[in-house]
Amino acid sequence: LNCDAHLMSRLQTSEFYSLPQPDEETFPKVVAAMAQQRGIKLTVQQMSYLAKRLPRSVSRIDNYFDRLCRIVAIGNRRVDYN
Repeated sequence: LNCDAHLMSRLQTSEFYSLPQPDEETFPKVVAAMAQQRGIKLTVQQMSYLAKRLPRSVSRIDNYFDRLCRIVAIGNRRVDYN
């Protein structure tokens, strides 16, 4: 990490946690929660589609929704999230 000594000292005293991969029962809840945080409501069909394609990693799911929101914003598009 490239940062100044002051910031590095603060980061070194921080606690870091690694989230486990969500299991089959938890995965839809994680995806739905991350979508909802961004104002996205997923249908059952959309959830099923994502369940087959998204990796089982919380950070990768979060990255997916961040990219989706950036693409929508850059394209100045309106997306029907229903």
